[in-house]
Amino acid sequence: NPPEDSKILDMYQLPTGATVKIYMDKRGTQNIYCLQIPESKVKLKNLPMIYETLEEFKETGIPGHEYISRWYEGYGILEHLLSDEKITELNINPPSYKTNMRIIHGTYQECTSNILATDDFLNFLLTRLKMNTGRPLNKVQPQIDGEINVGGVNARVAGIINPFSVFGTG
Repeated sequence: NPPEDSKILDMYQLPTGATVKIYMDKRGTQNIYCLQIPESKVKLKNLPMIYETLEEFKETGIPGHEYISRWYEGYGILEHLLSDEKITELNINPPSYKTNMRIIHGTYQECTSNILATDDFLNFLLTRLKMNTGRPLNKVQPQIDGEINVGGVNARVAGIINPFSVFGTG
């Protein structure tokens, strides 16, 4: 959630069902890009059905639900973010669990966000990038770049690890 003294500047829906709210931080420096994803609104009574579908997915390899497809076969939160045509750049600076994702927005320029990436997510993303490009990522070659396709959108991705990034994966 944004700071209490923030003023809402804009609100819009993404094709994935997520809601974006842009706030002006009255304390000063940057606007705040808040993403509310539909997965966060799942009702408790629907969890057993999603769990059953997940168990079926483990056995059959068929997702059966858009959330399972997004988070197990796709790119998770990136599917929401890359469906926002107003975003021109995303940055995940290390340490990712302490640093909110930085978003460059076509209308509101540089924004901080309400999104923190986990190390597991970054490792997953870099593993997918290594598989897509066939390039190594290790201490000898601690940087990688390539392209991913998310929901029909091509995105350039670059990643770094230690020793180029002493605070973790970025």
